[in-house]
Amino acid sequence: MTQSLKDQIHDKILDNIINNKYEINDFLKENALAGEFGVSKAPVREALIQLCNEGIIRSIPRLGYQIIRLTERDIWEATQFRIILELEGLRLSFESLEKDAIDCLTQLTNETEYIKMGKSVSLEEWWENNALFHITLISYAKNTLLTDSLRKTMHLLWRAVAQLFGNSGQKSYLSYNPKSHIIVCEAISEKDFKKAEDLLRKDIASILNTYSLANTIKI
Repeated sequence: MTQSLKDQIHDKILDNIINNKYEINDFLKENALAGEFGVSKAPVREALIQLCNEGIIRSIPRLGYQIIRLTERDIWEATQFRIILELEGLRLSFESLEKDAIDCLTQLTNETEYIKMGKSVSLEEWWENNALFHITLISYAKNTLLTDSLRKTMHLLWRAVAQLFGNSGQKSYLSYNPKSHIIVCEAISEKDFKKAEDLLRKDIASILNTYSLANTIKI
C-alpha cells in the first residue's frame, strides 16, 4: 500500500530524530522542513501533529516543535507496560497454542540467530525482527487492542534502542540476548506456562539492565 505524503514526511522526520540528525535542543520548524523535503507546509504540519500525538515532539508556540527525549523513567514505564500486555497475552493464548503457532515462532527465532549464521543486519532491522516475534506471540491471544498497544509501545521503544546502541558496533546488538526467544519457544512447546512466563518477563525486562533505574525499581 502506497504511503500518503504526510506519512512519508512523518517517517522521514522520525528517522532523522532516531538517527540524531537534529540536535535535541533544536526547534523543528515547518518552513525549514518543507524546504528540506521539497514539499509544501501542509503535509509537514500534518506529520508534525501526528508526531506530537505520538509523544515524540511537542509544540512550543512561536518557536516550533521540540524533540522529547526519552528518559530512564519513560523506558521503565514502557517496559512495565509491555510486561503487563505480553504476559496477559501469553496467559490468554497459552492453552490454544498449537504446533503451527509454535513452529512459526520458532522459525522467527531461527531467522534471528545472526552470529550463528554469520549474518549482519542494521540496528533497525534487528529491532523490527525482535518486535515481530513479540507481536506475533501476542497476536495469538486474538485481542486486537492488546496487539495494537504492544505495536505502539515497541515503536516507542525503538527510540530507546537507538539511544542505547546507535553509537555502538553491530556486535553490541547482535549479541544481545541471542537465545532469549528460543528458550521461550521451548517452554511453550513443553506446555510449561510458569517457565514461559518467567522467561518472557526476563526477556522484556532485559533492556533495563543498561539503565540505572533497573537497579532501583523492581518489575
